[in-house]
Amino acid sequence: MTKYSMDFVFIPEEDKVVMTSNYLDQPVEKLFEVRRQLRPTINELSLLCPTCYQPLLLAGRTDQTFYFRHVKDSEDCPIKTTSHLTKEEIEAMKYNGQKEGRRHKENKQFIASILKRDEEFKDVHIEKHSGKKILLALRNNGVDQTYRLVTLKQVKK
Repeated sequence: MTKYSMDFVFIPEEDKVVMTSNYLDQPVEKLFEVRRQLRPTINELSLLCPTCYQPLLLAGRTDQTFYFRHVKDSEDCPIKTTSHLTKEEIEAMKYNGQKEGRRHKENKQFIASILKRDEEFKDVHIEKHSGKKILLALRNNGVDQTYRLVTLKQVKK
């Protein structure tokens, strides 16, 4: 079995992570087509790094083997060989970034809709998170609300 530098890729359209081998263990002709589809100018296919959620490109070597890599000059990621992230930052990206997937956002909407129907809760709103700064920050469950003038954040402290 071939060992790849990146074991998994994230498919945003399907909201799932798949093994890199699902793409790389294909005939060379198919790999060239995937490579073309991933180009930013073509943008027919989107595959993201499952750790930092940045776009990936399919790169080739002279021996016609292929691998996924981050776009040139992209933000730091622990998978990149040039990463300058601390262990804590890597863990925050790895686990907290996953919380903002499609299902997580739908659950936040669902919780907020329930709280809005209860007259004991006031000023219910959903926090919107994106970007590296948020991924690296410690944060709560993503739904703020006021219950008898005390916020959920204050209760947790």
